Amino acid sequence: MHDELAAVPPVDVYLRALAILFRRLKPAQDTAYRALLSAHYAAPERTASASDLARALGRASHSPINSLYGNLGRTLIGAIRQVDRGFIYRGRRKYHILATAKPGAAHGQYLWVMRPEVAEALETLGIVSQPT
Repeated sequence: MHDELAAVPPVDVYLRALAILFRRLKPAQDTAYRALLSAHYAAPERTASASDLARALGRASHSPINSLYGNLGRTLIGAIRQVDRGFIYRGRRKYHILATAKPGAAHGQYLWVMRPEVAEALETLGIVSQPT
């Protein structure tokens, strides 16, 4: 799998960083990020392309999804740095803090695979519900 993140933060760091992030968001951002994360979490095996997420969110194009996911990743990296001052992120693709990527989607898109640490943090924070 294609991954630019050398060390994945533990669940407790994601928990604290996501809590910081969601406290600071404007309502429209909060809604958009929660919907995006929920759609990705609900995808089979938590694996989805930007087009898959666009369809799940009722969007005509995957292009805004790429931007939204990248912006969410960048914002989360900032929050993680507040929680873990020693955290270093050198990757170009900011979404890697949320997911790994692998080739395989239509039109040359990558499939994003949500990191298990992110999924667990989202469950604990009540942003998503575990399947029953």
